[in-house]
Amino acid sequence: MNVTPKTAQFVESYKYKFNKMPQVYAASCYDALSLINMAVEKGDCKTAKEIREYVISLQSYDGASGCFEISNKNYVSAGMSFSMFSEGKILPIDDNLFRE
Repeated sequence: MNVTPKTAQFVESYKYKFNKMPQVYAASCYDALSLINMAVEKGDCKTAKEIREYVISLQSYDGASGCFEISNKNYVSAGMSFSMFSEGKILPIDDNLFRE
């Protein structure tokens, strides 16, 4: 993962608060909740549909888990790489499987 200043700040704040390193999805969860909070406060969103539309309108977000792109096709592109294990080999995942 590409460590941004926001990522480093999140890790330090988490360690200070909980006296341990954050688990693997802590920053992603924090970002998701932050986006919802932003939609409610800045976007004045009141329904799930309004929150979704607000988040999509951002198109990208620089958060604790890094900078990621937001699509209106229900997926987020981040600086992560996933692989799959099949028939004794590690293979790249074809991201076309997740696109409409």
